[in-house]
Amino acid sequence: MLFALELGDKVVGVTDYCNYPPEASKKDSVGGFADPNIEVILTLEPDLVLAGSLHEETVDPAGRERYHCPGSGTTIRGTGI
Repeated sequence: MLFALELGDKVVGVTDYCNYPPEASKKDSVGGFADPNIEVILTLEPDLVLAGSLHEETVDPAGRERYHCPGSGTTIRGTGI
């Protein structure tokens, strides 16, 4: 959806399954939908992480503290999935 909104240049990471549009496959992979890699996500220093409710335990503000990245400035928004 972000690519359709012409925001692809703002995307720093995608899942292993993102292959459309073709430029999505050129972005760094952050793991699969069911198993996102929080370390990789944090190293990309995103401003915003879009995650489903399935990932509340993995990518939440407490997760940043668990991985020693408090105050990273990353905003996490659930997609309702």
